[in-house]
Amino acid sequence: MKKVQAPEVKLIAIDQIDPNPENKKIFSMDDIDHLAKIIDEEGYSTPIEVVVKGDRYEVVSGHRRLEAMKKLGQEFIPCYIAKNKTETEKTRALISSNITTRQLTPLEIAKAIDLYKQILKTEGNKYKGRERTQIAEYFGITESSVYRHECLLKLIPELQAYANKPLFPYSCLQKA
Repeated sequence: MKKVQAPEVKLIAIDQIDPNPENKKIFSMDDIDHLAKIIDEEGYSTPIEVVVKGDRYEVVSGHRRLEAMKKLGQEFIPCYIAKNKTETEKTRALISSNITTRQLTPLEIAKAIDLYKQILKTEGNKYKGRERTQIAEYFGITESSVYRHECLLKLIPELQAYANKPLFPYSCLQKA
């Protein structure tokens, strides 16, 4: 287990923060208006996580909160500044923050699984032959569910669009 470090929290100018490019490829930015309304009514409570990128910052987790704060016209946002995160650690944090805090569509889960598989490859996956088992454990789903999600990425875009709706019965879209 990694040693826990107390994160540094700092107010950072929103125009100094860039999104993680992987986020847009996988996760939607739906319901920003709703999130902005909640923040406006109840206040802002949870800092986003960023890493230093040269003279700017990049979001690790909190893309939707950042967009909501922009929508509200805020100039600054509280941020945890993550120290010494590797690209793999940033990608893991991006995936885990989304799969644990949001209701994802089947297609978003499939894309997150695909990204996680890339992490396993870069780490020299020690679970060769049991990759699906490791993915299932990480995502908290069954191995057969991992397989069904993986199949979605092999479908034509028109069918993938159906699987990009929350609670869509995606298992009926298996590629033969």
